[in-house]
Amino acid sequence: MRKSIALIATVVAGFVLMPSGSAMSADPPVPHALEARQFLDATGVTGGLVVHLGCGDGELTAALCSSDSYLIHGLDTDAGNVAAARQHIHSRGLYGKVSVARFDGKRLPYAENLVNLVVVSDMCEVTEEEMLRVLAPGGVALFHNRQSKIENRELLKPWPTSIDDWTHFMYDRTGNPVSKDNVVGPPRRLQWIGEPKWDRSHEELASLSAMVSAGGRVFYIMDEGPRASIRLPAKWMLVARDAFNGVVLWKRPIETWQPHLHAFRSGPANLALRLVAVKDRVYVTLGLDAAVCALDAATGKTLLTYAGTEGATQILHCGSTLVALVGDTKIVAVESESGKQLWQRDIDLAAYPTVAVCGGKVVYQTLQSVNCLELDSGKPIWQAACPMSFGKSNKLPSWGTPALVATEDIAYSADFTTLRAMSMADGRKLWDAPTNVYFHARPFVAVIDGIAWTNLTGDTHLSVTGHDGRTGEIRRTIEPPQDMYPSLGHARCYLPKATTRYILSARCGTEFVDLKTGEMRLHHWARGTCQYGVMPSGGLLYAPPHSCACEMRMKLEGFFALAPEGQRSEVSGQRSERLEKGPAYDQIAHRQWKIENPHDWPTYRGNSARSGANETSVPHQLNVAWQADIGGKPSAVTVAAGKAFVASVDAHTVHALDTESGSRLWSYTTGGRVDSPPTICRFVVPPSGGSGEVDDDAKSTKQPPKGGTTSSLCLFGSADGWVYCLRANDGELVWRFRAAPEERHVVVHGQLESAWPVHGSVLVLGDEAVVSAGRSSYLDGGIHVYRLQPATGKMISETVLYSPDPKTHFQPTTNGRPERLSGVKSDILSSDGDAVYMRHLKLDFERGSQTQLGLHLYCPTGFLDDTWWHRSYWLYAREFLLGLGQPSCPGNGWNDWWNLGNVVPSGRIMVYDDQCFYGYGRNLYPGYMGGQWRAGEAYQLFASPRNAAEIAPDELLELVKQMRVKKGRHTDISYRWTAGVPMSVRAMALAGQTLFIAGPPDAEKPEVPNRLTLVNPDEALAAFEGQRGAILSAVSAADGKCLSELKLDAMPVWDGMAVAQGRLFLSMVDGKVLCMSGKNETKGD
Repeated sequence: MRKSIALIATVVAGFVLMPSGSAMSADPPVPHALEARQFLDATGVTGGLVVHLGCGDGELTAALCSSDSYLIHGLDTDAGNVAAARQHIHSRGLYGKVSVARFDGKRLPYAENLVNLVVVSDMCEVTEEEMLRVLAPGGVALFHNRQSKIENRELLKPWPTSIDDWTHFMYDRTGNPVSKDNVVGPPRRLQWIGEPKWDRSHEELASLSAMVSAGGRVFYIMDEGPRASIRLPAKWMLVARDAFNGVVLWKRPIETWQPHLHAFRSGPANLALRLVAVKDRVYVTLGLDAAVCALDAATGKTLLTYAGTEGATQILHCGSTLVALVGDTKIVAVESESGKQLWQRDIDLAAYPTVAVCGGKVVYQTLQSVNCLELDSGKPIWQAACPMSFGKSNKLPSWGTPALVATEDIAYSADFTTLRAMSMADGRKLWDAPTNVYFHARPFVAVIDGIAWTNLTGDTHLSVTGHDGRTGEIRRTIEPPQDMYPSLGHARCYLPKATTRYILSARCGTEFVDLKTGEMRLHHWARGTCQYGVMPSGGLLYAPPHSCACEMRMKLEGFFALAPEGQRSEVSGQRSERLEKGPAYDQIAHRQWKIENPHDWPTYRGNSARSGANETSVPHQLNVAWQADIGGKPSAVTVAAGKAFVASVDAHTVHALDTESGSRLWSYTTGGRVDSPPTICRFVVPPSGGSGEVDDDAKSTKQPPKGGTTSSLCLFGSADGWVYCLRANDGELVWRFRAAPEERHVVVHGQLESAWPVHGSVLVLGDEAVVSAGRSSYLDGGIHVYRLQPATGKMISETVLYSPDPKTHFQPTTNGRPERLSGVKSDILSSDGDAVYMRHLKLDFERGSQTQLGLHLYCPTGFLDDTWWHRSYWLYAREFLLGLGQPSCPGNGWNDWWNLGNVVPSGRIMVYDDQCFYGYGRNLYPGYMGGQWRAGEAYQLFASPRNAAEIAPDELLELVKQMRVKKGRHTDISYRWTAGVPMSVRAMALAGQTLFIAGPPDAEKPEVPNRLTLVNPDEALAAFEGQRGAILSAVSAADGKCLSELKLDAMPVWDGMAVAQGRLFLSMVDGKVLCMSGKNETKGD
């Protein structure tokens, strides 16, 4: 809870007189530490995003990061201050969690409603309007400098009445899933992204059990276990995030929860009802049979445990009273503040947890009746016969529960066939009407302005009917054209939600059905997780991670908070201020004749095709020549010009290392993550009037003509939305180009990033550098693709990939149904030397085409996806999805994702040369509902001839139709050899005729073949996470035989291997970069 304005004003006045510290040390100077603590205590901001305007030397900025629950961003108009602040923050080991950038002094580079606290320490030209735009509801700005243009010394953004919390599974204690939030609307912009990227399994228990929001925070229960294999143990956590920026505030482990191997879509339905949040309290059962406890919403600390509520399966907050359904035969009421039990009542067997409260009355459903009690005393008021109908199943399904909604005058009960309305006064029946259920979800009943909306047609297509609450008369039916989505056999397996403006249907994704106009806006690219769905709250749409293969080309991956259209469109004039020239710009002149050396590794995966192969010869027996500790999370390396280049991903920094010693030559810090290594371009600067011919030198480079010199440029992108070009020799800035259409930052995985990030690896083709900025062709105006001159940074062309209709901004339709092929998500670009690819898409720079295809190596979930999600893999193909099951709408995914993996070479990771593909992957993909590990599939190392993938599309389709993999049957892929390896391969590179692989030991040993239980699951988890070190092996590319094996202390980062100049380079999760050679020498830091 925020502190009062009076207190804030008093504290700020005191700050004006406080001295500033000057000494830099490992610990923050006492004045700054005290100053920071007073700021945070005064405002009551216990976590989230804190912005420091006028950051100066960065000492106060760093001190504001007093715990892991804060994300700190410093801004300054002076480039010298920014450089000094970055140096100080790096020295504290905080960079990333704390970062600094330069701004124009007027416009704050953030999305709306993102910032919790702004501390102003210098003259401020930012207007009050701009400050309030970026502050989250309840956010505070404190002014440390009297020269600010804003008159007040403090500024508090009030909580808008137009937004709403979502405190229970079905919105609130009434069970009516209708938010009063008038801001939530069709998503257009990204607010934040959190982890994890995927649900753990499509065939077992959903990874998210519950989610609610209150007081500017979101709370949820999530299995954070590895996404790679459902066999590994679960890690259940109660997590709190800031609702507006997604910063993780705290976590609490849950030791005992529903077993994660529980069958998919089989419930139990009560898991979502065990979590409630109201204002500054969280009510939860921290265990499957645990009692209800109250937690401090800001810190997660336990405040009170309620005796007598052990085994609670539903929690309802009713003012000063908590009502809990204990087991399925008892209801208990307690005082929320003291824990004193007010009453308890034994009941007949409840029809799963179905209790609602409204107007001082508690109603609950049993298998035979609906019952009403006094909230104050628990005394019975009435009982109404209401025998449940289970529909076709003729029994109560474990995944389902009847819907029970309580209003002041009417109680609504819906089983699996019928909706009934009863008087809240005496229980008499008012009317009934047919209803239906969504796919493996409870019936939908939402009461909005006296109209009871329900779904009539079930899971086959969308139709909602509004009944007059008192009479049952049909007031309205909304039934959009059903041929808009004929390809999916069922609705999503979760319940729709609603606001007073929209019904958020769950037919194919998240459809916004406008209750005024009846218009439906499709969002197949945004959907929630199985059994829970989405949550409309705080003006945002929250979409937890899913495990769905449908619409994989376009569908978002991760934990998303999505915003409607913003208050302000792109700032005018920003597009003309994109190219900035650095100090080295005019010092690199007459750039000609690009130099290539086949023994270098100048870009991600070695070349523009991302083949992961090199002609260099690397010895089989390797030793560590040197190791360099760059700290944090390193990227893979690129090697050229006698240097190894590596990004410290989360520290926003690129380092250049000497390839002979590992010593650090220079470092350069940007404004955001650098997710992959830079690309190195080498040029000849010939003498005046000299020849442009070059001489070969097989040792390291081709030599320039006599009298000429070589010059190297280091190009890379950053999540801050900029492309950078440095002089490779010393790291001096040559130029930088803003690929983002404007400076607007959001929070992604706990750090600030542009809404249009640029991947670290830049694709260089001849005299052009190709980059993309953006995340999805459906968000924030789409993905911007540029061709730039590497030498000058000048823009050659810009292409925008934008999938919605450019006029209406709706998802497009073709002949009344969605255009399935439309949509793409950003990834590291690749090229076959002619075409440029982004995931499946073959780019058309003239038209921004999103339908062209071509043979290339790619991953449908992105090259950098290290999760090993079980419904995806790398492959060399034109397309990932064929759409065999639904010819009328090809490429849907749910019934198709496994097909190509069974007929063309595919794997978790792959490399290739002119003759073969080499990879590590599964030997069988058992089908869309086959489950993990149930068909005898196993991982293998393999080699497959190139022609195994070069199959004509019609022939490929026929081949898949004929095969139709069945349980226990192997694939029809042509292999040259296969081999088992004792590791989970995370890194791979081909050096001539030697294949190098590295990864942690594989300790997943099943108790019984084709079953999910392991002999030692804890040991398997420890090995998978790298706690048992790793193995580096050299394998013969000719026959798959192991040539050597070396144990490593840590495991490599994902795809973190490079081979160049006769050496092997490996980036490790412990922050080190290893250089391996045949020489027995050890150097480096």
